[in-house]
Amino acid sequence: MNFESIIDDAINNKKALRGSFSGPINKDGSKVKIKTIVMKGEAHLQLEMFKDKKAFHENIAMGEAKAKLLYLMSEYKQLFITIDSESYQVFNNKDKIKVISTKTEKSAKALSHDNKKNYIINEGDKVDFLIYLKVMSEDGKVYNKYFDKFRQINKYLEILTRRLTRLILRKRYASWTSAVARHISLLRFIITLRILERWTFTSKVLT
Repeated sequence: MNFESIIDDAINNKKALRGSFSGPINKDGSKVKIKTIVMKGEAHLQLEMFKDKKAFHENIAMGEAKAKLLYLMSEYKQLFITIDSESYQVFNNKDKIKVISTKTEKSAKALSHDNKKNYIINEGDKVDFLIYLKVMSEDGKVYNKYFDKFRQINKYLEILTRRLTRLILRKRYASWTSAVARHISLLRFIITLRILERWTFTSKVLT
């Protein structure tokens, strides 16, 4: 069983990897964890290294993963790796690599690294005042040049919603959920007016 051929098979067949290198040959080295993640729809190999009790991450395109894994194997005495549902222990004894197949109860899976932010107003929601202000298109798509403004409006709504929720809970309203919804609607209306006032004033100044 050849370590290089196992890695070739994993990469060529887009299999998920998960494992850890231990026993650094260089005494200054530390344990390295590896796993397959998905970034922007593409598989990458993520390395997690530790220094002074702090974790550092490096994401490598799968086209470069084989070279990195072979290099790490030359720097460590042992690797435990799971590829899909198959697990292996790999030993480096004075540059002689030995692979042993082992059993595992946990398969490797590629984890998504693309975290989508959940906003109060989400992209795709058709919000009249944002469409009027040209922040988003009529189908709810936020224009790139106004995305910072879109995030800022959502941030204000999040802060105000948290405060209103605490206030409503403190007063023990029986129907606090609907009250929050009403307040959010009111806040959206107020923010709309303020934005319109500012943009109207700016337009007058510019003209």
